[in-house]
Amino acid sequence: MSAGAPGGRHVRALLASGLAVFLASWSSPAAAGVPCREPADASPAELDGAVACWRLYGDGERARAALDALGKSGGEGKDRAELHRALMDAERGANKKAIARLEKVARRHPDWLDASVRLGKLLLDAGQQRKARSVLDRLAELHDAGGVRSSKDLGWLGEALTLLGF
Repeated sequence: MSAGAPGGRHVRALLASGLAVFLASWSSPAAAGVPCREPADASPAELDGAVACWRLYGDGERARAALDALGKSGGEGKDRAELHRALMDAERGANKKAIARLEKVARRHPDWLDASVRLGKLLLDAGQQRKARSVLDRLAELHDAGGVRSSKDLGWLGEALTLLGF
């Protein structure tokens, strides 16, 4: 339908308003209904997810707020916050700092497979194959000992085995 045809103005107006809504939702995760939890009402586990969610949707301000709240939540929250800081270090190219952070987290929480896999990947990227293999092989040993129980952990084990070339 051409702009001069009857109804053409309505089609253009409809397309323009649709485009405006799309652009507004693209630029603002909250406007798009992003399912990230706000730190004020979230548990440490939800804050952990919120940090990852806000980072995924590119809202650094909300990710930092969730990260700060997670770090202050005590207990394992402080170490989960440290894991997220390590991931942010790696994204900025500060791999040595990220590795140091992840080594501490993985030592304190050997059952956190996500920390070990991410550490193993960074070590491989840094050319430290022997050390990476040691970290990643431990996950297979954990599985053999019955320490991998959840589907999420099986996913991390699969990623570790893939990194090891299996």
